[in-house]
Amino acid sequence: MSSSSVQQPPSGGSRGSVLGIGFGIFLLASAAGSLVASSLAAPYALAPSVAAAMIVGGLGFIVPSFISLKGPQDFAAGIFIICIATVGIVGSLGLNYTTSTGVGPGMMPKSTGTILVALGLVLIINSLFRRGQGLDRWSIRGLVFVLGSALVFAWTIRPLGLIVAGPLAVIISAFADRDTRIIEVMIFGFGMTFACIALFSWGLGLPIPIWPTQTPAVPYLPTIKF
Repeated sequence: MSSSSVQQPPSGGSRGSVLGIGFGIFLLASAAGSLVASSLAAPYALAPSVAAAMIVGGLGFIVPSFISLKGPQDFAAGIFIICIATVGIVGSLGLNYTTSTGVGPGMMPKSTGTILVALGLVLIINSLFRRGQGLDRWSIRGLVFVLGSALVFAWTIRPLGLIVAGPLAVIISAFADRDTRIIEVMIFGFGMTFACIALFSWGLGLPIPIWPTQTPAVPYLPTIKF
């Protein structure tokens, strides 16, 4: 019996492609439905920034099924970065880039988002022409703590100020690594926070709350003002 007559086990690539396309279409359909619901002022519509990020993510799942990627990990990283940047850019469209007195509240999220989009595009283009690593199994621990730190920062920045929200976000995100040393992370977190206060609040004059004013909003619990 020749080696060519031996049946090879079926590859999971086609199944993975079908699942990727299906999930991508689901994200696109959900985002489109949310945008329609938002235009009709229907309840429970997603924020436009989230819907825009879902569109980018949906395309990120669909496109690899139709083109050959030499660096799947770079492509996935580029899509993820652009998704995060899209949330910041679309969410800050209603904020002024500049004001009559100088820098506006929309400068930082729009500028940072634009830079992140450019970096994401560089990674995506690099994945098309330069051979890189394939996708490894995702770490749920890293995903939970890194994204969780961003959510905690958004939840605490206004009521607790940057002096609390900054170090808290750094400490939470550091737990994505099992070898985290809490003392070193706290020193780094407070150092970065004071650097951000000096640069953005004192240097650029951005209206970023620094000191705590009240407890964060919790459903069914009253807020306590300081």
